[in-house]
Parts: sequence; structure tokens; C-alpha cells
Amino acid sequence: MNQNQASSGFERIKKKIRSIFYNAQILYEVEVGYPKGSARYPGKSTYGKFHTPPNVIEVAFWNNYGTKTIPARPFFTTACSRMQKETTPYLVDTFKNLNIDSVKERDIRDNLLYNLHRLGAFCVGIVQKEIRDWKIPPNSDITVHGGWVYNKKAKKSVFVKGKGVNNPLVDTGWLQKCVQHVVRTKEYVPPTL
Repeated sequence: MNQNQASSGFERIKKKIRSIFYNAQILYEVEVGYPKGSARYPGKSTYGKFHTPPNVIEVAFWNNYGTKTIPARPFFTTACSRMQKETTPYLVDTFKNLNIDSVKERDIRDNLLYNLHRLGAFCVGIVQKEIRDWKIPPNSDITVHGGWVYNKKAKKSVFVKGKGVNNPLVDTGWLQKCVQHVVRTKEYVPPTL
């Protein structure tokens, strides 16, 4: 099969899938990240003004964009760029061998949903790898090794237990464990002419 035949076959598949879902007025979307109401970090709060530990989405936001005391480590932004680059070939491979003429609409819909869940799990893996592999900027020495530090608000010295390793985004593992994907239906809104 040459390049033109493969391309025209893929275009036929895209048109058929579009017609099925547009006619049914159903679209699907895959969301990857930390859903609203994400789990809270376990244990007692050591997070300043918070009386309860923050939820995972707050910690992810603070780490991705930075705060006054935490440097930005844009793991999620980088993961999103990787997702865009790596998912297109994945989707093409998923549907290029589908014989569109001999498959029922229901089978195509089921196949699509199955593959969207596989795609979501693939993207969760991308985010988890970014968290695990992120190294720059490194943790401060006090974060890694621990020691005494002066707390300006409390106006006293407090002991900080070190992590023991210099992996900036991994401490308890919650940031990595709580990444999820969801496949949702989305109402189709026809384009206006």
C-alpha cells in the first residue's frame, strides 16, 4: 500500500466516524489531570495557613506555576506538549487498520470508546513520567537533608525533616498517584454557516 492509498483510506475512516457521531450529535473528549474534588494529602497539615492538608490539584498548581517560596516546575505544561506530539500517531495507528465498510456503527462507537480510554491511560503515564523524572530546579539543601530553619511567622526556629532524595516533585507520591483520565460525552454543536 502506498502513501496515497493509506492517506485516502484514513480520510474515509475519518469521514465515516464523523458522520456516525455528528449524526448522533455525540462527541467525546478525554480529560487528563486532577479532577475537581481531588484527594487531600494524607496526614497532619504542615502547610502554613491551612488547617487541613491541601488537595492534590492545589499542590499540582503550585508546583507547575510556582509560588513565592516554590520555584516553578512546569511538569504539567510539559506533559501537555508531549501529549499533543505523541497522541496523534497513536490515534492514526489505532484506526488505520479498521475496515470501515464492514463494521457496524455500534462496533465503531465501542471501539472508539475503548481506544479513548487507552489513550487516556497513555496520557496519564506521560504526566506520571514527567513528575517522576523532573529534576530542575533541584530541591534546596534543607528540603533534601533537613535541619533547623527560622520561621518568620512563628518567630522561632523549627526543625524540618529532609526528604533524603533530590526529586523535586516526589515526596509522598500522591501527586503522581492521583493523576486520572476521564472520557466524557460532549454535546455536538453544529457549526454556523
